[in-house]
Amino acid sequence: MKKLFLLFTIFFIYSNIYAQTVQFTATSEKVVQVGEQFQLVYQINQQGSGFRPPDLSDFMAYGPSTSQNMSSTFINGKMSTEVSYSYTYVLQAKKDGRFTIKPAEITINGKKYSSNSVTIEVVKGQTQATNPQAGTNQPANTGNANNADMFLRLNLDKTTLYQGEQIVATIKIYTRENLAGFDNMKLPTYNGFWTQDIDIPKQISLNRENVGGQIYQTGVLKQTILVPQRSGDINIEAFDITCVVNKPTGRRDFFGRPMYGEAKVKVNAPAKTIKVKALPGNKPASFEGAVGTFKMQATIDKQDVKTNDGITLKVILSGTGNIKLIDPIKVKFPGDFDTFDPQINNKLTTTANGISGTKSIEYLAIPRSAGDFTIGPIEFSYFDPKTEKYTTLSSEAFKIHVEKGSSDTTRIVSGFTKENVKIIGSDIHFIRINDYKLSKKGDVFFGTNLYWMLYLIPFILFVVVFIWQRKRIQENANLRLQKNKYANKISRKRLKDAEKYLKANQKEQFYEEILKASWGYLSDKLYIPVSELTKENVAQTLEKHNIDAELIQQFIGVLDISEFARFAPVGAGEEMHKVFDDAITIISKLEQKLK
Repeated sequence: MKKLFLLFTIFFIYSNIYAQTVQFTATSEKVVQVGEQFQLVYQINQQGSGFRPPDLSDFMAYGPSTSQNMSSTFINGKMSTEVSYSYTYVLQAKKDGRFTIKPAEITINGKKYSSNSVTIEVVKGQTQATNPQAGTNQPANTGNANNADMFLRLNLDKTTLYQGEQIVATIKIYTRENLAGFDNMKLPTYNGFWTQDIDIPKQISLNRENVGGQIYQTGVLKQTILVPQRSGDINIEAFDITCVVNKPTGRRDFFGRPMYGEAKVKVNAPAKTIKVKALPGNKPASFEGAVGTFKMQATIDKQDVKTNDGITLKVILSGTGNIKLIDPIKVKFPGDFDTFDPQINNKLTTTANGISGTKSIEYLAIPRSAGDFTIGPIEFSYFDPKTEKYTTLSSEAFKIHVEKGSSDTTRIVSGFTKENVKIIGSDIHFIRINDYKLSKKGDVFFGTNLYWMLYLIPFILFVVVFIWQRKRIQENANLRLQKNKYANKISRKRLKDAEKYLKANQKEQFYEEILKASWGYLSDKLYIPVSELTKENVAQTLEKHNIDAELIQQFIGVLDISEFARFAPVGAGEEMHKVFDDAITIISKLEQKLK
């Protein structure tokens, strides 16, 4: 039985592998320097034969070395298998230039497959650092950096544009230092622009890039869509960040390996000016500020209706530009139609190419009299920055035939309440019909026991609420004592949350909870708002409470490590365990001394 099960499992795995779509990819460094060794890896998800590499004569090539990796997972009772085979070459660039390595070939089940091609830029060997920012109005030695090994840039895809046109602002760090994290970021606020942040990974990924003939590790810190709200020159203020780098100390450990220590380097980006041109003056009557490239589609759900029966007109705008800022299109309905505020639904995506997607606008109208009516045509105008011209889109005119409906019937329109519908003339809509009980003539409620009790109950409730309110005021007056009393309890709860993230190896959430627990504990214990807490005033305040200098430094150290590690490119599980243990120990010691 066991052998049968094993054979079935093997058959199932390999049948899954066989059914996979063939994926054959080539990957390599995009930028290298002359004489540097790097890897060219061909990876495929099915086993093949007759692997034929491309011409690699532009490089010194070693290999290939082959490897195989297989993994199987069970999700909801279903098995999925992933397998990969790789062919790895070690290449060494002979000369500088730009080289394209053509696709490799492999045969699988009698059919040939080709990989993608790879383009590699080779620069000359690293020399004494020169100004990598020449022509960018930014000096090489930025902030406290004493050389061009690290600098900051605000990259704009355009610096001259029309009002309402979108641009992409990218803040990038360029470094040849061993970047460990960030201590402080003062990023621009982009006054004068409407902004929309682009989602990027919170963990900064460093990639190689050629800047002025030198290779830098670059990482995107923030990307934002900017839409200028006025014409003229708009300034983006200068900003800076403080980076934490690992620098050699000049000492070596027991095994002779160089030792490193952390140092802070402040780099800045200068102010930039964006020239915003006013839109041309020959604006169409239907232009309401749309800038970009758009399409329009207008539809109506029915054209033969009865009075008091709702109809829905739907307009869909699609395209790229400031679509999120476009107001609902003005539609002129006949005077005999009741109309309501349009319902808007945006389905937009924000990428480095700008904001694009669709805006759906639904208009509800209710005809009140019979006859033949016309809606539209609907017009929408936009300005296209590429052609520098206005374009007007127009829909067809919708003919509506309305017949007189039943006088005692009113249609209920989905999505709108009865209160939305107006009363016209002598028509009464939505008459409420209920069963009513009549009282016997001569029965009087005034002066009965129930009458006086209804007077007494509110008085009793007033007294109870008054007493409760006074008690609450007294408790709030002693808020400082309450926060001090529960500071340790709240911090323990946050540390439990941190422990969950620690076990799940969720680094960023773990360090964030450690910071919340540490800052929150001191805020509650010392009765200082978190927004006013700094490492400096924390140290001074704890000294006033006779806390040992060593314990204060340990507390500040936990804060520093947590802040650095949240944005560090790499991290270690052992360090997370140590930070967690240190945080518990330090807060426990502070609790004993701050009673």
